[in-house]
Parts: sequence; C-alpha cells; structure tokens
Amino acid sequence: MSEPTWWTSLHARRGGRGPQIGALVLVLSLLGVTGVVWASPRVPTVVSDPMSAQEQALLAENEALRNSLDARETELADLKSSQAKASAERAAAAQREAARKSAAKAEAASQAQADAASGTSSSDAAAQRAEAAQRSAAKAASERALGAAQGRGDDLAAQLANARAQAAAAQAQTPAESPSPAAKPATPSLASLLAPTQRQF
Repeated sequence: MSEPTWWTSLHARRGGRGPQIGALVLVLSLLGVTGVVWASPRVPTVVSDPMSAQEQALLAENEALRNSLDARETELADLKSSQAKASAERAAAAQREAARKSAAKAEAASQAQADAASGTSSSDAAAQRAEAAQRSAAKAASERALGAAQGRGDDLAAQLANARAQAAAAQAQTPAESPSPAAKPATPSLASLLAPTQRQF
C-alpha cells in the first residue's frame, strides 16, 4: 500500500479530483517559469582586468601633467591680471604727468603775463619819474633865469641911477652966467641900457 501524498491527503480531506488538477496546474506553471528563466540568454558580466604597472604609471603621469597644466593656466591668468594692472597704472601716471605739465605751462603763462604787466607798470612809473624830473629841471632853470634877469635888472637900475646922479652933478657944476651952457651929457635911456643885455640872451 503506497504512502499517502499531500494531494492524496488533501483529496481525502476535501474529496473529488478538482483540487488535484489545480495543484498539478500550479506545479506545471512553476516548472514552465523555471525553464524559461534557464533558457533565456545570460548577460555576460564585464569584469575589468587589473591595471598593469605601466598603465598605472601612465595614469599618474597624465594626472601630473593635468595638474601642471592647471597650475600654468592659473599662473598665466595671474600674469595677465598683473599686466593689465600695470598698464592701467602706467596710463594713470601718464595722465597725471600730462596734467602736471599742463598746469606748469598755465602757471608759466600766468607768471609771464604778471611779469609783463609789472614791467609795463615799471616802465610807466619810470616814464612818469623822468617826466617829473624834466619838469623839475625846467622849473629850476626858469627860476634861475628869472633870478638872473632880476639881478641884471637891478644892475641896470643901479647903472641908470648912477648915470643920472653924474648928470645932475655935472649940471650943478656948470656956471650960471655962461651964455651957452655946455651940452648936458645925454642920459642913457633904459632901452639902450637893456639892449646889450638882451643881445647877450
């Protein structure tokens, strides 16, 4: 007598062939799925081989070259920045120098104008002083000439008075009985006395 299986025991408990068929279908389904999985092509797993020492050295060299290139690029950028800064400083210095020269030229022109104005004022003052000196000299000369003329006039007046006194004395000495009195000495006129002096001028 055979040993009872799980489906026989299930059939014994529930009775009938329906459950047996369901269980058989389930088992066949599981077997089919398993067969399909085993029959499907497998995706090969890519396994990288370990790098050799030469490849590792090349990789390290490439990394070093990349770092060196980055450093050179950074250095080049810093150099360009320094050159731009120096160029800007030179341009600013040139502008300051141009402004300083322009200010110096303007100051020199202003000083020249001031010197010219001062020279003109000095020339005018010198001319005025010379004119005043000329006027003073002319006034002094006229005063001296007037004084000399007055002195000569006084001399002429004294001479005229002396001549008149001499004529009066001569007339007093003439005798009264003389029929024909002697001719009186001619008294020199003022014009005759002044004439030689005027000719001296």
